[in-house]
Amino acid sequence: MGMFNTKKPPAEPANNGTEQLRRLLISRNRRRAMQAIATDINDVAAEKAGRELARNIASNMAGAGASPDVVTSLAKSTFANLSAPNIKVITETALQSFADGGDLSVDGKLRLTAYLCGDHKTYSAERDAIVLADIEEPPTYTHPARWENPNPAIRAAQAELRRVQAQAREAR
Repeated sequence: MGMFNTKKPPAEPANNGTEQLRRLLISRNRRRAMQAIATDINDVAAEKAGRELARNIASNMAGAGASPDVVTSLAKSTFANLSAPNIKVITETALQSFADGGDLSVDGKLRLTAYLCGDHKTYSAERDAIVLADIEEPPTYTHPARWENPNPAIRAAQAELRRVQAQAREAR
């Protein structure tokens, strides 16, 4: 008589974005309370909303023809004077329900992904996956035009000096 193994292997968890988020949240919950995680997510959302509001106010104050540097400077000073918005994006109860197997709104999953994975990843609702975020490439640096003295006599003397120095380098 042989013994039969009647134990079933443990079910493999689905490898989709929702399950990945759930596992990340549970592992983070071991180190921090759900209330602290919810507070952090809400604080980040409030700061982002405040920055957008400050930028809108600054662009309206500066006008349509203002340079981006002026708008940024105005936005920084405006942001410092704004009161902190009270934004509730996610609650501790919603996070705990999600960790226990419930569902979370798409906006909640987006914010949770940004909190757990950083801004370089985002949640794709269409694919139910955590994907790389489309990060704008930084603008390439272009050297400014060479400065020239406004006095034509000095400008001509400097041009002659550069020509003589170039001939001396070639002669070596």
